[in-house]
Amino acid sequence: AGVAIAESNGDGVVGVAHGCAFMPVRFPLSADDDLLSEIFKTAAKNADVISCSWGPVPAYAELPTLFKNTLTRLTKSGGRRGKGVVICFAAGNYNAPINDPLNPNGHDWFDYSSNNIRRTQGRILNGNATHPGVIAVAASTSLNRHAAYSNWGDEISVCAPSNNFHPLNPQQFVEGRGIWTTDNESFGGGFTENSRYTGNFGGTSSATPLVAGVAALVLSVNPDLTAAEVKEILQE
Repeated sequence: AGVAIAESNGDGVVGVAHGCAFMPVRFPLSADDDLLSEIFKTAAKNADVISCSWGPVPAYAELPTLFKNTLTRLTKSGGRRGKGVVICFAAGNYNAPINDPLNPNGHDWFDYSSNNIRRTQGRILNGNATHPGVIAVAASTSLNRHAAYSNWGDEISVCAPSNNFHPLNPQQFVEGRGIWTTDNESFGGGFTENSRYTGNFGGTSSATPLVAGVAALVLSVNPDLTAAEVKEILQE
């Protein structure tokens, strides 16, 4: 939220689209097809841009038909303007392809829930990021290079600046600065101890709200644009 819309008020950090409004949506990642579709349809009634910093690990994760059709409809004709909602999805942080029908050699990735390296054998598909209507966001670094962890593939729409870290060894240093944004230290564990702000944020979870903020600025200049036109402008 800080990356996308932190206010320009002389305190802390400034977001990309610091004059835009924010509607937070909380839901369980175990949400089924019906619930996800209802959440997106409800959010789209009031939002011009939806930012999604979540997605599957490297696995075959095709979208269920109902949710896939919901994304198609919303990006084409949804939203309060009826011109489509700009939906941004993070590509993921496993240095993995978002679409590999063969994956002949398997793919190693770090499982943060177990602190172990795991291997995916067989097809890899990130159904969220490969949906043709969304903006799939990968991460670049402060050195203007591909972030070592960032997922990749032909379906990626844009890269946006973020931090850098090793995809298989969290303790190994790789070059690149972190992103300054708001922190949640006052409410629990954060990125920078005893601070409401941090310079240590990153991942495609940071690159994605940055792109969402830029999309909001584009629509602020020209609210007559369709979601597809916004995507094309960002890509060009």
